[in-house]
Amino acid sequence: MRLAVVILVCSAMLAILTGGCGKKATYSTPKGEVTVTEKGDTTEVTFEGEEGEGKVEIKGDEAGGTITTEEGTVEFGTEAGVTEEEVGVPFYPDAKPAQAGRFLVKDEKEGFVQATFMTPDSIDKVKAFYQEKFPESRAAMDIKSADGRMVQMVLEEGDTQKTVMISQGKDEDQTAIILTRVKKSE
Repeated sequence: MRLAVVILVCSAMLAILTGGCGKKATYSTPKGEVTVTEKGDTTEVTFEGEEGEGKVEIKGDEAGGTITTEEGTVEFGTEAGVTEEEVGVPFYPDAKPAQAGRFLVKDEKEGFVQATFMTPDSIDKVKAFYQEKFPESRAAMDIKSADGRMVQMVLEEGDTQKTVMISQGKDEDQTAIILTRVKKSE
């Protein structure tokens, strides 16, 4: 059933990004049929196949909205409403929510919250900020390559893991910051 949900979510995101105009289309896949129905600002994706059936409802557009499945709702977009308290990690000062396909994501049922930001500050300045805020965190990696640099810091607090991922391409003038909080499965 998990594969079906993954197929549904991928199909849903494709439907949002390709933007039908109040239409209905059915696609055959090796695992079954996927039907995409557009109804105003809502896209409904249903799946029927060998692994079962399911339904995903998407409200919104590429700027943001919600995805609802039988298992719960996920908010996405640059205005998904993720707060510092929900992530459990302070937002970098003056960083802006990322655009161009990067989203804020919130799924409280699964204990997952993620926010992506961009800043013109250097990767070292951003790293220093988070090291000061979380001196007990472990630096999971600090990798430099010909393509750029990536730093990951991990903080374990009981059944929760918080991750700060900082990256910058070699020719980029912006630093990306991805903040994630995940409640560990029991």
